[in-house]
Amino acid sequence: AGDLPITVTEINTQQQGRRTRGFIATIDLADPRVEIVVTQPRPEADGVEAKLVRTDVWQERTKSVLAINANFFGTLANNGADIVGLSITDGKTVSPVRVFGGEPDPSLVFRADGTAAAGRFTTADLEGVVDAVAGVGGSTTDNDPGTLLVTGGVNTGATARVQPGVRNPRTAAGVSADGRTLIVAVIDGIVQAAA
Repeated sequence: AGDLPITVTEINTQQQGRRTRGFIATIDLADPRVEIVVTQPRPEADGVEAKLVRTDVWQERTKSVLAINANFFGTLANNGADIVGLSITDGKTVSPVRVFGGEPDPSLVFRADGTAAAGRFTTADLEGVVDAVAGVGGSTTDNDPGTLLVTGGVNTGATARVQPGVRNPRTAAGVSADGRTLIVAVIDGIVQAAA
């Protein structure tokens, strides 16, 4: 079905006797069938920004074709979560921009005109943004400043807080230069001995 606005490619490689598995999805944001869905805000009476739900359960509830974990979060009582950094859904801010050391966290924003961008966005930069999620920026617990993986075409991943040498599940998202194509990579953190 070559006319679909999303393609998924499986990654299955072996290096130094260890297997890495994951997926890369390419999404045509210009296609009118594509809708970005971000966690909806909770009622104020809940006292939390989100309720923790497994990704597969959330995908089923929202009838999404593709679902990934996005923002980092702090766990609260009763399965509640405090979202770390920017989260916007349908134009409503669920969690505000987080700034550390004068720098907003890296974020992925989706605009009303159907384009997306990755960068460090302040509250003043959010005009026309309808959906957004954040990566993780700087912190008092890590010396890395929490950069984007690529900044102005230059690889800045060494200072991103993703611990590239540690085998953990990771999600990375990127946007084409014209803002019309979203690329999402999800890598499984399980280390498996190569057969």
